[in-house]
Amino acid sequence: MNIAYIFFLFLLVPASIFAQTIAKPIGCFAGTNGTNPAVLAHADARGVLLTEKWSDIEPSPGEYNFTILNNKINVVKAAGLKYSLAIPAGAFGSPDWLIDTQNAAYHNFNYQNQNWRLPLWWDAICNQYLTNLIIELGNQYADDTMLSHIYVSQMTVNGVEGHLNGVDMSAFADDGFTDQKWIAAAKSTVNKFANAFPDKPIVFEIHEINHDTIIPATIINDLTSDVDLCDRLGLGMWWISGKTTYQADLIDYIHNFQGDKYAQVIGRSDQPERFKDSIYGSVFLQAKELNIRYIDRSASGLGQMHGHTIYRPIIHRQQAS
Repeated sequence: MNIAYIFFLFLLVPASIFAQTIAKPIGCFAGTNGTNPAVLAHADARGVLLTEKWSDIEPSPGEYNFTILNNKINVVKAAGLKYSLAIPAGAFGSPDWLIDTQNAAYHNFNYQNQNWRLPLWWDAICNQYLTNLIIELGNQYADDTMLSHIYVSQMTVNGVEGHLNGVDMSAFADDGFTDQKWIAAAKSTVNKFANAFPDKPIVFEIHEINHDTIIPATIINDLTSDVDLCDRLGLGMWWISGKTTYQADLIDYIHNFQGDKYAQVIGRSDQPERFKDSIYGSVFLQAKELNIRYIDRSASGLGQMHGHTIYRPIIHRQQAS
């Protein structure tokens, strides 16, 4: 048979035949204090969310130290559990040297009676060092079969969640912020994580920005339509509480979103005021309503799940993408 004809037939084969099979998490992971032996031994814990600030991983430019993070990972893996990663950047997690010695542009603001410096996501120096960090993270952990998924580091207030709480948006605009710059920087960072972790689910946490859903919805919609991401991108809701009064429009967006959804409980089970009707279980009812596949929870919440079917995995499938 003619080789050119065979090649032509090959091009006609649906791309889905060659698609990756991505193992996506379901059920509940422990978050805060997740390396506690009692938590690791809990029958309903499917894994542990681990965090380590960028500043602790890269204490000086180009010098990386993964010892603290690896110690946590080893504890979780020794218990036979998977782990997810969130590396805070932004005002909370970025190293001081990024601004002090490398001269990245930044924005000053006050939040919760503390002064913060937020490196500008679109700044070339910030972007280069963040890119280097992502590449190094991929070199360290992308091939680890016990890594379940990774959250995108963001140049936001706490460095993982997508919010700019406390930031005066008019003053931020004076320092160069525009919707377009923010959206482009976020999408670029997501793609860098996707390249560094080619067979892992990637999660981007969303919050309203400037009291509007336009920015987070645009980011997620554009990324969900990006075929190069192979259906690996999910949105994160790190404020699920059972309530619908906070960011109501964004909750509507999440409800209607057809892709993968990940969540983190807004507080501990001993903080009833944070949950609808002061009932911790309202979180899981809302998770089912929103079709969320996975939840991170504080370790204290694990004791609330035993024996209740609403705490079981919300989605029972392994998706191919």
